[in-house]
Amino acid sequence: MLKVYDDSPIQMGSEDQYGRIKLVNKLAHIINEKSKAHHRCFTIGIYGSWGEGKTSVLNLLKEKFNGIENVCQCSFNPWML
Repeated sequence: MLKVYDDSPIQMGSEDQYGRIKLVNKLAHIINEKSKAHHRCFTIGIYGSWGEGKTSVLNLLKEKFNGIENVCQCSFNPWML
């Protein structure tokens, strides 16, 4: 029997089957600490091959910070023209 799998990124923590939320919680902690220390600029890179969950991690991070006062979220897609 032929099976077709959806490789779309997850949108919410309830969809996390691979424990990515652990990484997301660590990233959120780093971002919070940098913000509290009034760092004017810092960069976090998410690297990985196609299909390894980079967009899923970013979606979970957005969910984590959604609705938190004084947090401004923006998305940048360098592939969009």
